[in-house]
Amino acid sequence: MLMGSNRQTVSYIYNAHRQRVNSVEGMEALHREFWQQNFQISPAENARFDNTTETEVTNYLHQHRNLTLPENIITLNNLTEDSPLSTPITPEEIINTIKHTKNTTPGASNINKTIIEHLPPTMIRKLRHIFNACLATGYFPDKFKHATITLIAKSGKSAHEVGNYRPISLLEVPGKLLERLITRRLITHLENNNKHNSRQYGFRPHRRTESAIALAYEEIALSLANKHQINIILRDVSKAFDKVWHDGLKYKIIQLQLPTHLTRLLCSFLDHRTATIRLGSHLGTPLHLRSGVPKGSVLLPTLYILYTANLPQPTPCKTLHRIYNIEPLNTRIHRRAQNTWTRLREQEDANYHNNIDRHTNIRKRANFDSASLSWRYLAGERGLASLPWLKGIFRVEVTTTPSFNPPPALRSPYFLPL
Repeated sequence: MLMGSNRQTVSYIYNAHRQRVNSVEGMEALHREFWQQNFQISPAENARFDNTTETEVTNYLHQHRNLTLPENIITLNNLTEDSPLSTPITPEEIINTIKHTKNTTPGASNINKTIIEHLPPTMIRKLRHIFNACLATGYFPDKFKHATITLIAKSGKSAHEVGNYRPISLLEVPGKLLERLITRRLITHLENNNKHNSRQYGFRPHRRTESAIALAYEEIALSLANKHQINIILRDVSKAFDKVWHDGLKYKIIQLQLPTHLTRLLCSFLDHRTATIRLGSHLGTPLHLRSGVPKGSVLLPTLYILYTANLPQPTPCKTLHRIYNIEPLNTRIHRRAQNTWTRLREQEDANYHNNIDRHTNIRKRANFDSASLSWRYLAGERGLASLPWLKGIFRVEVTTTPSFNPPPALRSPYFLPL
């Protein structure tokens, strides 16, 4: 049976005709249909997309098909010491990764962290051979790509509606271990080679969404101090992770010009993903994930910010634009942003104001009344959705008039530069 937010058993849910479905099999079928629609891009959603870009990507992947498919034989010679991305995985690397892995609920095999961390050295070496074979051939095993989904009712919403559940994807722990090994190497490469959008703050080392909010603080304070008009637009992506276009992401992965075996592995990671919904002891039939990746994946955040990395930069004009690309967690970010603005208006700490005065020459009692801020919440706007790759993106645009671009010396030293 389903579990509601109060952890009590839910005995029925409504179907599309508002009829009660109380059998476990029937409820699982309704949830499977609902989540199958979520993990694919519908014709209506695709109608808003750029056809030219879609055709370009399709043709490009056809021409480079050899880079999207694993090799037929294991060639360990592909792994060399020439590049950190191609270095063979070592037992020490696996042991260190196990230590830093959370003890999460395992997938269908029930192999958890406790079991893996107590493996004898001989088994660690065998695990290394498996991982190196996967890396060398560019193959991510199908067993590692299958998720068992459990459903938890959202707090404050009816547990009898199929759309009011949050999916928890349980993936194989050995597969997540391989993901973590690949992710560490990939993150290091992307950071060292400046492959990220400079305004990306979520899912990056030493950057947090609070950093982006702090920069927005400063931008607003500078603008108000100079008596400029401020217009703020907050945009969010609905079902951001679920709607990642696989072909578009493969296209971007290939253009990173990573070692061939790693490109193949990342493309293989996206292909043929499946999930099974579990209600109590009942396991349904598998559903195919034709877009997106389960949220329990370790690689997902890194791949997502690669997917959105070409968000256009602000163009020079008489108006100042700042875009802060923030992690797409709807409720959390919305609540955090609201709390941020509330704290900004209520800030009475003398040290804070003295600090602002010292770095920006803003008067101590700047007026942060909400009436001086223009708020618009836009989701699924066609102008944004029609951009290549994106159905939307959470961003903050701070627009001031007239043009004002403060010199670097006025920026607080503990903030990251724009």
